[in-house]
Amino acid sequence: MQLVVIIFCFSLIFFHNSLATDDTIRPNQTLLDTGQTLVSVGETFELGFFSPPNSINRYVGIWFKNVTNLTAVWVVNRDRPLTDSSGVFKITETGNIVILNNKSRTPFGDGSGENYAWQSFDNPCDSLIAGMKLGWDSITGQSWKLTSWSSSQDPSTGIFTYEQHPGGLPQALLRRGADIVYRNGPWDGFRTGGDPPLQDNLVFKPKYVVSETHD
Repeated sequence: MQLVVIIFCFSLIFFHNSLATDDTIRPNQTLLDTGQTLVSVGETFELGFFSPPNSINRYVGIWFKNVTNLTAVWVVNRDRPLTDSSGVFKITETGNIVILNNKSRTPFGDGSGENYAWQSFDNPCDSLIAGMKLGWDSITGQSWKLTSWSSSQDPSTGIFTYEQHPGGLPQALLRRGADIVYRNGPWDGFRTGGDPPLQDNLVFKPKYVVSETHD
């Protein structure tokens, strides 16, 4: 049977090897809400259970490991929190992401026949990390967009989204519900609207791609 491994990756991060190395979880292994975490290669990111400030709800998320104040950049169960610390995070033999506690069973994701079942890159929350996409696949119809938290204490789906407009010349839109509150102007091959051209920097290398294929 082909091994199914979940990828929690940002830029050069790939969780591999075994659970004992603290960077991988394999089918039917579990991660408990007892302080257990997975740490990425390079120790930049950490995955585990957490609570936002002034909240008793428990979530599975990814945060910067070496930032003093826990800063979550991705949350699995953002709209279905656990209410106690009896949570169990696991991947089933069929590749489903499952969060369990003593009251409920909440599945996420599904098997795909690839060497991974599901990846956080395809399901962004409110943060765009190096290596992630913000855009639209005109072939499959998949959209990669950012969605705000409801508040700093509540990671549930908020009312603001930031996404690429799928029609006409590509441009990024900030929406409040269905209303457009900001647009950066159409991409002309060098810049968007009147904005300065995208520039490489010490943090990331921006890349704007317009193509009718997946390449």
